[in-house]
Amino acid sequence: MAPKQVKAIQTKNARSLDKKKQEETQDKRAQIRVKQEEWKKKQQQRRATVTTKSVTAKAKLDEAMEQRVKSLQSTFDDLQDDMMLTNVHSSMGDVESVLTTLPADLAQLRGRGYNFRSYLENKVNVLTDKWETICDQVEDDIDRHTSNLMEDADKVAASVQQAQVGSSSLVGSAESAVQSFKRKCESAHSTIQGRYGDVGQTIQQTRQQIDQVKWAFDQADEAKFDLLPSEFLVAACKAKLLEKPDGDEGQEGNLYLTDERLIFERKESVATKKFLFITTESETVQELKFAPLIGHVADAKAQDKQHFFSSTELLFVQFSPEAGVGSAVLALQDGATNEEWCQLINRVRTGEIDKERVEGAAEVKEAAAVKVASAPTICPTCGGTLPTTIARGQSTINCDYCGAVIRL
Repeated sequence: MAPKQVKAIQTKNARSLDKKKQEETQDKRAQIRVKQEEWKKKQQQRRATVTTKSVTAKAKLDEAMEQRVKSLQSTFDDLQDDMMLTNVHSSMGDVESVLTTLPADLAQLRGRGYNFRSYLENKVNVLTDKWETICDQVEDDIDRHTSNLMEDADKVAASVQQAQVGSSSLVGSAESAVQSFKRKCESAHSTIQGRYGDVGQTIQQTRQQIDQVKWAFDQADEAKFDLLPSEFLVAACKAKLLEKPDGDEGQEGNLYLTDERLIFERKESVATKKFLFITTESETVQELKFAPLIGHVADAKAQDKQHFFSSTELLFVQFSPEAGVGSAVLALQDGATNEEWCQLINRVRTGEIDKERVEGAAEVKEAAAVKVASAPTICPTCGGTLPTTIARGQSTINCDYCGAVIRL
């Protein structure tokens, strides 16, 4: 197999998070953790000073009341992490880790030849700016909410401690205090998550976009076919080429969309030896099933095949006579959606996708378009009239009269 072409795209990299701001954020978080640890130590000391009177009274509790007191203490203990907004810190750390990786991963994809979604660099820059602004606000909010919650927790802890004696009125009062405190913790969580939730979701969505493209290039690197000299990969997904539109049998593989072709390559593990019904040996079979020019795709339709508790994303593709392939029905897999693929195919067919090319790559395609526009109309060999319709992605013209192949 010939080595894959590397068509690196030179573009301005997205910027990374400001290291100074990251350090300032980490300092704020460290200060909050110190306050939290001090509060925990104070609670431990409070626990250690339970009076002998309370201990004696607990020994006289009936079983039902004792269970209420235990449940009350357990519920309050479970709220400690909520009060410290631990989940918020963890969630923000996860989002920040993802954001930190985006610029380098995107630059790597450009280096591998991905020249679409030119908006991604700016998208990452905007997300970085928004996140840095939000972090300052959120850390201040966390500090304020944590301080308020710790003050409330001191009062609730005293109420819970008093309830240890088993008085029905004191237990009831403590239960109300704990439930009120729980609602305050939930409100603080909701308020803070509302600050960064939308940006956080967009960061995760951008991570998914980049991961999908990375997977497509990884699969293309393993494919048994090569891209054409001026061909660029747009997208790929796992799919099954169905034998019948209404059936489930077919060949597993990958569906590739480039700016010049729609390609399906079979890629699946096939048993080579079995013992009874158990596969003992297998091999991966890779086979190019079709690769017509995108200009020879006549139509693409989406249809869902409904099952009892799920549905299959079906993609119906109709090719023109020149393609040499009549039609294909594919069941898209691993989260790929047929509606999105229909849109992608049609955007490539119409040339709409060219608006997303990064600077530099667009010039390569424009040069190719000029070559097509200046295609000859008379065969230089026999003088016969050549076809005037040039499909998108077409690089040669065949003369119907003498069989000559004219390169564009």
